[in-house]
Amino acid sequence: MIFWPKEDTTQEDRNRFFALTSASRIIAVENVWFQRIRETKLYVYHLPTETFACKDENAGYYVSKEAVQPLAVEPVGDLVCRLAEENIELRITPSLWKLRNEIITSTVNFSMIRMSNAASE
Repeated sequence: MIFWPKEDTTQEDRNRFFALTSASRIIAVENVWFQRIRETKLYVYHLPTETFACKDENAGYYVSKEAVQPLAVEPVGDLVCRLAEENIELRITPSLWKLRNEIITSTVNFSMIRMSNAASE
């Protein structure tokens, strides 16, 4: 799960979720995923933008109905270091469910597309 403040995020929610950090975004993952994050080799694909349309502005999802060839492909490197370089806080927690329940009723932006992978409540 990832969450971040938006223009209309209330001061109460800013204090509740971001008071103790200067990070621009927070990514929360369950403990069992941390080793996988450390071992994953991830690549950035730079794609031509002409045929892409925004599918979900909140989450930043863009799709193309046409096949495209990457302009470049580059390894991300150490994922934890890359997050730190991007001013993103990585939060490791035993369970995402309590945080999820608070986030979905708040005024912050979020993406929880992989919650089906979370451990059961």
